[in-house]
Amino acid sequence: MTSQGSAGIDKAAHAPKGRIGLLAAMSIGIGGMVGAGIFSILGVVAQASGTALWVSFAIGGGVALLSTYSYAKLGARYPSAGGAVEFLVKGFGDGVLSGGINMYMWVGYVIALALYAQAFAGYAMTFLPPHPAAWAPKTFGVGIVLVFTAVNVIGANFVGRSETVIVAVKLVILSCCLPPQACSSST
Repeated sequence: MTSQGSAGIDKAAHAPKGRIGLLAAMSIGIGGMVGAGIFSILGVVAQASGTALWVSFAIGGGVALLSTYSYAKLGARYPSAGGAVEFLVKGFGDGVLSGGINMYMWVGYVIALALYAQAFAGYAMTFLPPHPAAWAPKTFGVGIVLVFTAVNVIGANFVGRSETVIVAVKLVILSCCLPPQACSSST
C-alpha cells in the first residue's frame, strides 16, 4: 500500500547516494549536541544537581532546540553548502571580518578535534594494562582522527549511517545508565 505521502517520506528518509537523509541529519545534529563530553561530566552534574538532574537536561535540551531552530531558519533563508561560513558572509559581507571569524572557527574546530581525540585516547587507555608506553595515547588519538577522516572520505551517506549508529549507542547508554536517584522525584 503506497500513497503519495508515504513515497515522499520514503524519499526524505533514504537520500540518494552521496546525500544525507532526514534520519542521518537528525543523528548528526544530536551527535553534535550529545558529544562524548556528556559521559565524562554526567557524574559531576548528577552529584551537583541530585534529583533535579532532569531539569539540567531539560534546560540543555531547550538551548539545543533554540540553536537548532536558528540554524534551520538560517539554512532555509540562505540555502548553500557553506553552513556557518555562508551565514558569516551574509551577515558581515565577503571581507576581512567574515574571513577572520571563519579562520577563528576553523582553528576552534581543529583544537576541539584534538581535545576529543585526546579524551578518547584517555578513555581507551583505561582498557590497557596500567602504565602503557608514553607513545600509546598519542598513537591512539591519531588513530581516532584517521578513522573519522576515512569515514568522511568514504562519503556523506556513510557518515550519516555511522552517526546514526553512534547516536543510537549513546542514547542507549544514557537511558540505561542514569543513576537511580536521577529518575526519582523528591518530595
